[in-house]
Amino acid sequence: MITDDGRIVLRQSWLGSLAMCPERARQDMLGIAENTESTSTMIGTSVHYGIEQCLNEVMMTGEPLSQADTVEASMKWWNDSHDEIVRWNHDKSECEDIIQKNTNVWWEEVRPDMKPIAVEEWFEVPLTQTDEGTEIWLQGTIDCVQEFPNPIVDWKNPGRKPSNAWELKRWSVQAAAYSYAVDKVHGFGPLPFEFVHLVKGVVHRTQVEFGPAEWDSLVALAHSAGTLIEANLSVWPLNMTGWHCSPKWCGAWKTCRGQYAGPDPF
Repeated sequence: MITDDGRIVLRQSWLGSLAMCPERARQDMLGIAENTESTSTMIGTSVHYGIEQCLNEVMMTGEPLSQADTVEASMKWWNDSHDEIVRWNHDKSECEDIIQKNTNVWWEEVRPDMKPIAVEEWFEVPLTQTDEGTEIWLQGTIDCVQEFPNPIVDWKNPGRKPSNAWELKRWSVQAAAYSYAVDKVHGFGPLPFEFVHLVKGVVHRTQVEFGPAEWDSLVALAHSAGTLIEANLSVWPLNMTGWHCSPKWCGAWKTCRGQYAGPDPF
């Protein structure tokens, strides 16, 4: 988080974790939290990889990978990486079925509309500073930046149809961070942001419009994070409400609420 040159560098995903539960974010920052790599996250990473290979081919040659080769790329990632899973929420055959269905439906229904100029684009841009004058920078990796004025796109592979579209339109750390970063890197100004949810072979899309007002909110969130980091507290506020506060989903469980509730109370 704090670089050798004295900057505080925050990943957008970590800011999302901070908004969910500050103590979980603190433990993630310090490397205390346990690895929670699950079949759910590995499914998503595998599909991401196939999509990345397909769109890279589009940018290099003007033509996509074939549907079969795109699915093969997704499955290669799965076959090479599934030994890293520590939480099996699905059996192996179900994972493979979902990966193939989601990659296929993306290729058939989403790919034809894509106009990529950058895929899995890493960024690190200045955002704000703390009250003590420490620079705060924003870091992340964007799934797909498209030709102006097409939306920035992020792929999701949830286990069920998303029910939080209204929440995403009201506020999303990810959408605010990525739209801010794309403006800083590409100079496009405010762009729409589209969440593409691939759910067991069905596509669900949610598009949001984020601009300067949401960027100011992002700055405020980052400033609060920088203040907490500089305070060097031994514990940050705990949020014990919501689905995320459980041994299944939180790597900080054992050193947080799990000390009192036990290893698996639910």
